Amino acid sequence: MMAAQAAASTGDTVYLRGGTYRLTSADISVVRQPYAVINEITKPGIACVNVANERPVFDVSAVTPTGLRVAAFWVASDNCVFRGFEVVGVRITIADRLTQSEAFRVDRGNGNLFENLAIHDGQAIGWYLVSGSDNLVHNVDAYNNRGLNAFSDGNIDGFGVHPTLAGSTGNLIEGSRAWFNSDDGFDLINAAAAVTLQHNWSFYNGYDSAFTPLDNGASFKAGGYGRNGSDYPKPVPRHIVQFNLAVGNRSNGLYANHHIGGQE
Repeated sequence: MMAAQAAASTGDTVYLRGGTYRLTSADISVVRQPYAVINEITKPGIACVNVANERPVFDVSAVTPTGLRVAAFWVASDNCVFRGFEVVGVRITIADRLTQSEAFRVDRGNGNLFENLAIHDGQAIGWYLVSGSDNLVHNVDAYNNRGLNAFSDGNIDGFGVHPTLAGSTGNLIEGSRAWFNSDDGFDLINAAAAVTLQHNWSFYNGYDSAFTPLDNGASFKAGGYGRNGSDYPKPVPRHIVQFNLAVGNRSNGLYANHHIGGQE
C-alpha cells in the first residue's frame, strides 16, 4: 500500500487485487508516538479500491511493535476513498496499562469516504476519528474485536468518533454494523463536535462470540464527557442519532451517557 501511495497522485485510483496480504513489523512506515503506523495516508484525492469481484485482506497480526500502539491506516489527508477490503488481526502489545490500537485512525482528515470495509478479529477499534470534517463511513463492518486483557477490553469499540476540535463537523456513519466488540458498538464520548449516526446496527457488544462478558457493552453511546460539571464544550454539540437498531448488547441500547444539552 505504501508503494502505491508513493507512486499515486491526486485523482489516481489504486486497484487492490484479491487475496491475503500478510504484513509484519518491517512494514511499519512511521512511528508517531505512541503509535506505530503501518499505512500513513497523507496524499489527497487518491482512491484505494478493490478490483471488481475480488476481496483483498490485509492481515496485520504479525505487526507487533514493542511498547507502541498500532494504527493500520493513519488517514491525515483529504478526499480519499477506501473501499472493498478487509483489515484483520490488528494487535495490542502493551499488557500492563490502559491502551488501545486502531485499524483506521482519522487525524486531520477531511472529506474521506470509507465504504464496504470489514475490520475484524483483532484487538483494535475498527474506525476512530480524533479530528477532521465531512468524513463518511458507509456500509462498514467492525466485529470480533477485543482488547488484549482487562487494561484494553474497555477501549475496543467498533466505531469511535471523538473529535477534539469544535470545527470537526459533518462526520457521518451510516448503514454500518458493529458486533462482538469488547466495549461499545458506537462511541461518541468526549466529542467536541456533533456526529451523525443513522441506519446502523449494533448487537452483542460487550461480549465475545461465546457470550463471555467483557466490558461496557453499550450499543450506541451517544455522547457524554465523564468530567466535572464545568469541563465540557460550549456550546455542547447535539449529536443526531436516528433510525438505528440495537439488539442484545451487554448494557445499553441507545444511551445518552449523561450528555448535557440533549440530542437530535
